Amino acid sequence: MSERKNVYRSGLILAVLLIGMGGGMCEIHAASLLPDVSAIKDEFSPGLGQAVGKVALVQGDVVIVHRNMEENYRAKDGLPLFEEDTVLTGEKSRIRLEMNDSSVLTLSSGTKLVISRSIYNPEEGNRSSFLNFVTGKARFLVKKMLNFKWSEFKVKTKTAIVGVRGSDFIIAATETRTEVTALENTELEVISLIGPDEEPAKAAEFEKIIVDAGMLPSQAEQLFTEEIERMRQEFIMKPQGIEPERKEDLPEVIPEMPILKEPEKELKGAGDAPEPEREIMPDIKKPEMPLPEPAVLVSQDQIVRPDDMNILRLPEKSELPGLPEMVEKRDAVGREEGVWEQARDVSEHRQEAIVEDKKPDALKPTEETELPPFPGGPGQK
Repeated sequence: MSERKNVYRSGLILAVLLIGMGGGMCEIHAASLLPDVSAIKDEFSPGLGQAVGKVALVQGDVVIVHRNMEENYRAKDGLPLFEEDTVLTGEKSRIRLEMNDSSVLTLSSGTKLVISRSIYNPEEGNRSSFLNFVTGKARFLVKKMLNFKWSEFKVKTKTAIVGVRGSDFIIAATETRTEVTALENTELEVISLIGPDEEPAKAAEFEKIIVDAGMLPSQAEQLFTEEIERMRQEFIMKPQGIEPERKEDLPEVIPEMPILKEPEKELKGAGDAPEPEREIMPDIKKPEMPLPEPAVLVSQDQIVRPDDMNILRLPEKSELPGLPEMVEKRDAVGREEGVWEQARDVSEHRQEAIVEDKKPDALKPTEETELPPFPGGPGQK
């Protein structure tokens, strides 16, 4: 029994060691993709033939090796690409390639890609590209050529060949497995290297096909949005030397309300010209005397007693908040007209009194005389 336990423990330890060694081998493999630093040239040397594309953006350490495998140079933005060039990305490095047909290839870290063939002739309507994807992860945004006579774009891995005409997809490849994921508005055809004559497997948008070594392609598997978003994040690039700002590093900005200040008068010097005087309108003062209430004519049956006036009194101004300005102006004009009418009547009475006082004494009665009785009055028949 104890011997079985020892064998079980030995097997468990061996499995852990193998897993650890496997992980370490992956890291060593990713780092060993780049050639020796002493063999990398900073100065660019062109390859053979015509350029088939260019380097659009580089992040980290990326090396491009020419066909003869002896001359390689460090990738930089804007450098041209040639047929049979091999692109190698180091750890935590990425590169974006732009081909002559406007297709865009983004390679993640630990990736090896060979541009085996790239023909683009828009005058004859011909596009033919064949890429050898050895290992790593890459996103391919292939431009559609609708009016071309012949258009093909193929990517070969260790276990499969992916054929497209124009689409957006991601490939993750190792020595023994290939995973192909279709993104928006994409349809892919995938065949296995062990069965090239078999009917190709098809993947629509947001579907994944797996091809293991010695196996035919699997059935298309639908992916969740979270997994698609996580895969996209691996290919986000930024210009070299620019670090993304973290939210916690940004100072908190508190919006302030603007303070409205009255314009200050400028101080004039002794030599300054005086400002022209502005015409000031005289203030119109309201009469100090209380304004009488406007008279209201009512019929006999509408007359009420003084005790009932509290019920019919007009509401005071304070009791009518929000009285329209037009009504106030109308009442004020009415009161002013009543005042002027009253003043005019008083003035006319005063003028009549003055005229009466200025009459001659002969016209004035000297003695009080008893007025004759009024016809029909008391005591009269």
